Amino acid sequence: MTELFMEKAEFNCCFPGTAVCVPLENTVECIVPDALPDVLEILRCVCTVTECAKSADGDRVRVNATAEACVLYRSEEGTREVLRLSVPMQAQAEGCADGRYTAEICLRRTECTAPNSRKVSVRIFGELCVRPFRQEMVVLPVAVPGTEGMELDIREVSGACIRDITQREFSFTEELELSASAPEATAVLGISAAARDVDCRLIPGTAVVKAVIDYRLWYLAAGGVRDALFSMPFSQILELPAAEDGDNARISVSVSALSLREEEAGRIWSVTVSGSVHAAVFGTCSVGVITDAYSTCDAVTAERGTCCLWKAGESAVREREFREALECGGRVVSAAAEPLGILRGDGKLTAEIAVILLADNGEGTVPVTHRVSAEFPMEGELLFPEIAVTEVTFVPTSAGAEVRGRICLHGTEVCEQQVPAVVKLCSEGPRAEEHIPSVTLRRVAAGERYFDICRAYSAPRSELFAANGLEPSDRVEEARMLIIPRK
Repeated sequence: MTELFMEKAEFNCCFPGTAVCVPLENTVECIVPDALPDVLEILRCVCTVTECAKSADGDRVRVNATAEACVLYRSEEGTREVLRLSVPMQAQAEGCADGRYTAEICLRRTECTAPNSRKVSVRIFGELCVRPFRQEMVVLPVAVPGTEGMELDIREVSGACIRDITQREFSFTEELELSASAPEATAVLGISAAARDVDCRLIPGTAVVKAVIDYRLWYLAAGGVRDALFSMPFSQILELPAAEDGDNARISVSVSALSLREEEAGRIWSVTVSGSVHAAVFGTCSVGVITDAYSTCDAVTAERGTCCLWKAGESAVREREFREALECGGRVVSAAAEPLGILRGDGKLTAEIAVILLADNGEGTVPVTHRVSAEFPMEGELLFPEIAVTEVTFVPTSAGAEVRGRICLHGTEVCEQQVPAVVKLCSEGPRAEEHIPSVTLRRVAAGERYFDICRAYSAPRSELFAANGLEPSDRVEEARMLIIPRK
């Protein structure tokens, strides 16, 4: 009879559950105020989430949000007017164990119509994505292959485990000012924001997060629709109780709501930004394991990239005003692309991108937005995915323009996590009676039964079968190595 005595260490780990995606949809009708002229044609509708409140009750997450729709229309008098209205959005998702979750809300599509000259109808589609996390203790793997002898190959490996998941809401106010060379704004159509260059410095118990938030402001000026870009530094301090020396963190910053207030007519605005900082703390354990008997699947940083092409002006593109501008001798003057959100499902992630063109028809610029989708197949889970669009270029053509860009997906990809926990392995030397190893690896002798082994080690048969992946009907295999749980 041969025995190997092993000890194990326990680690608190967080494991991601299945994401729950709940659709958001609401329709609001608004009467045009008497101070504004009648509606002849809807030109553009831009929506922004201005308020977003999340709350958890047991395994249920509730989200109450308000989207502000800014409608640009051409009046019967031939002028361009702006109409604003608020659209409430509500949703809830269930299945968030222990109240540990990350929740993100994203607007997908907006439809705006004018039933008559004095009424505007706005329909908004969105999605609430909630991902629960459960916290468990890491245990030994349950499957050990048969071993004929005691010539075991021992090697050192490092396994990564997620110690903690943290999400913290933030809100702050910045001041945006147009440059002296930019024309004065007569009305703001919309604003968007995204974080970039996220960096984190981790010390025990605390994470210092720094990033840059880019703002894009769309406004109506005397020469038409224009956009302005602003960049502001961002910093946040997170408390991470699970963080220890040697740990590292994966940080993601998302902006969920923007509220704009005019400070000086047409030049200066005060923007209130709300969002979330998500953090995953990774710990590393270096252990000795038996080759091919134990395996670990590390959490790795995943990067995927693809190129997209959109040909504006083709028959498949239905932006009527853009085609009209080109038919009147207009031209494309600029192109940009912004990520809208990420859809999950069927082993893949679908990134949705807004391609934005500015067309000059001689009387001013007209913004045209088209949605582009890019799919990324995933083998495992992807924590805190981020989409970036770079290298956006456009080439004028006789029918419009060709827009190209590179879409990059970044995140932490985690497959089935199995962290080896063996910290000591010995096969020689006397064993002290007062010291009982937490796990024994034993080779089955000739003629032995499972009943004999369980009685010798005071181990329940159910635990022995579970630890070795056995069924009660399985026959005893001589010379097989068995894991025997000990208490």
